[in-house]
Amino acid sequence: MLLLSGKITLILQLHSGQKSVTLQEIGSYIIVPKGIWHTAKTTIKSKLLFITAGEGTLNKEESE
Repeated sequence: MLLLSGKITLILQLHSGQKSVTLQEIGSYIIVPKGIWHTAKTTIKSKLLFITAGEGTLNKEESE
């Protein structure tokens, strides 16, 4: 995921526990390893470029 504008926090569910990564500089990016569940949170208008193979992608329902 490549940050094009704004600020975004990504929540990754790693085998060792949950980790948060904040992208706030235009051009900053993160590569999420295959099989790692993740979601994005933002409080301001932001744009991201997602590049994914797509095949085998799963969705997880969040409980609130």
